[in-house]
Amino acid sequence: MGVLTQVDQTALANYCVSYSLWLDALKHIKEHGQIITTVRRHVHKTHEWEETIVKANPAVAQSIAHQKTMLAFLTQFGMTPASRTRIKAEPPMDADPFEVLLNAPVSEQDDIRPN
Repeated sequence: MGVLTQVDQTALANYCVSYSLWLDALKHIKEHGQIITTVRRHVHKTHEWEETIVKANPAVAQSIAHQKTMLAFLTQFGMTPASRTRIKAEPPMDADPFEVLLNAPVSEQDDIRPN
């Protein structure tokens, strides 16, 4: 399509990092579940006790955050159905004219041919 350039490397790399972190979060969720249990120990002057805490696995929130980041990058790169309709890609400046002709729709080829 000729849309991405070297300037886009950082954004693409950031997408890849988000994707990797998202996979790590999913792995953690698979191993430990969406709900985790922790034990908090309390000590107060003459006595001590333990408290069991049930809470959402923090990896779930991380997974959602990485999904949002990835979606933002996918949208910027035109990789969602809605964003793909907004892309207007021009052939690269150094494109081979013959290659452009071969890839043109039939109606455009008809216009180029001599009478």
